Amino acid sequence: PRSFMCRYAGLFRIEAPGFQSRYFVVMRSVFDPRMKEGLEVFDLKGTLVNRKKSEGQSCGKDQDWVDQHCVIKVHTSVRSEVCAVHARDVAFLLRFDVMDYSMLVGRTTYCGDATCSSGWRQGGGLVNMEDKNIYFMGLIDHLVEYDMLRDLQNLLEGDEAEIVPPDRYAARQIKWFREYAVQKLDPEDDWGTFGRLRVQNIQGFNIKGYQDPSSNLPAGVAAKTTAKLSSLLHRGITTDVYVIVTVGLRSARTEVKVQDKNPVFPDTLYIPVDATRENEMVLVEVWQEVTAMLLGDRLVGKLLVPLQELLDAPGEPNLVQKERLRETAARGHISLELVFESGEQGAAAAAAAAAAAAAA
Repeated sequence: PRSFMCRYAGLFRIEAPGFQSRYFVVMRSVFDPRMKEGLEVFDLKGTLVNRKKSEGQSCGKDQDWVDQHCVIKVHTSVRSEVCAVHARDVAFLLRFDVMDYSMLVGRTTYCGDATCSSGWRQGGGLVNMEDKNIYFMGLIDHLVEYDMLRDLQNLLEGDEAEIVPPDRYAARQIKWFREYAVQKLDPEDDWGTFGRLRVQNIQGFNIKGYQDPSSNLPAGVAAKTTAKLSSLLHRGITTDVYVIVTVGLRSARTEVKVQDKNPVFPDTLYIPVDATRENEMVLVEVWQEVTAMLLGDRLVGKLLVPLQELLDAPGEPNLVQKERLRETAARGHISLELVFESGEQGAAAAAAAAAAAAAA
């Protein structure tokens, strides 16, 4: 199968009299050595925070990629394959709890046969659809473990910075790749190689999130002082809620419903689905929005739905009706409708849309 993982050829050591031993790694090049002329290189991690090259640096970063309006444009079916290959590689790296890896992208102008079609290029790379650019891609620097020092760095810099836990790093890079590296599609037009999950008619019932603990304190001076401190700390906690639905490392979220314990979400969520793992679950989470400094949004409760139940009946709605949310202190129920739509259904819908557009 295709993969963007950079291949290691070996670890070697050089020894010479009077010199300290040196180790070096030999890797397979991401680029085609015959196409070095005019090659632009970008190191993409999936965040724009502090990701712009400094003066004198030759390798661009995420912000440079966006500023130059770089986009890999290929046919939608090829785009689905490219995104699936990248997601599979990233999921593999997550199994080893590594992070801080990059998608190294090289862009050069193709000077060969002008009739070369867009998509996968024999010999490596992707041929762009709108010009003669060829893009070479490879995942590099994938041996960095997330340790206590990086956990502290994440605490100081926040979740938008470069260093985040491996699961968030993987999900963030997959999302960024679909939105910035390749052409971005509207959610309803974005399909995986296997199909997509559609989630709609989401409604909560008697959703009760985190409450200010000071409300249960007894009377007294000490209690009043504690209540004031608690009130200051938790002032940014709202009763506003939203829903996130996740399959593997891909997710979609609803809008925020303000001060509503029985929220009705008008959103229809779409999640691309590629090859699935055995016993994979659809994770539905209800979150409470928090605006207080140093406090993140709070999980109210969650629900798990076996993905296989949806795969066994493509196109058929799976109704979840007033299911109780699961979490230590969760209170409330949720209803929603989940439908798995196969790739064949997506191709038929695209063909029908194209025919209608041509007729118009």
